Amino acid sequence: MMGLTNLNSTHLSSAKITAAQDAIAALETALAEITVNLSPEDRRRYGSINEQNKLFVNKVYDYNQSQSNLSSAMSRICNP
Repeated sequence: MMGLTNLNSTHLSSAKITAAQDAIAALETALAEITVNLSPEDRRRYGSINEQNKLFVNKVYDYNQSQSNLSSAMSRICNP
């Protein structure tokens, strides 16, 4: 039987941490134009997805991914 080893023995250097933080900042900047912050009124109107609805939403997403030919042409253009 093999003994357990410390699987987290490799640490990032300061340069790699800085590079990762810069990459995250670049992603946030690139995605800023398509992200939407909901107002409190929007949150009340749209609500949240409970567990049962989450299963339904995930199933629809799976169908969309596996059978994209059934989607409208516009959704294929917007979500390649």
